[in-house]
Amino acid sequence: MMSMMIDQEFQYRSTSYQPFTIVTVSDVRDCQIACLAQVQCRTANFRKTTNQCQLFTIASSQTGIISANMGTAVMTIIDGTRVPP
Repeated sequence: MMSMMIDQEFQYRSTSYQPFTIVTVSDVRDCQIACLAQVQCRTANFRKTTNQCQLFTIASSQTGIISANMGTAVMTIIDGTRVPP
């Protein structure tokens, strides 16, 4: 299960870190599925204008910030909801 914030974007506090993968998807639901399919994924950004899905290995509350960005959604795995954990 994931929480989602519309018109928000996850960014690392340090610019030296990057998402572990970037995939092109058709919509935000496919971005959620891409994150849930990767065990190491904890947070994902979806950009509607480019259909780009960025997958991150850390939760948005760890070493990252959430900022306003129109046309973007940030999704975070809710602890304890992934099966298997």
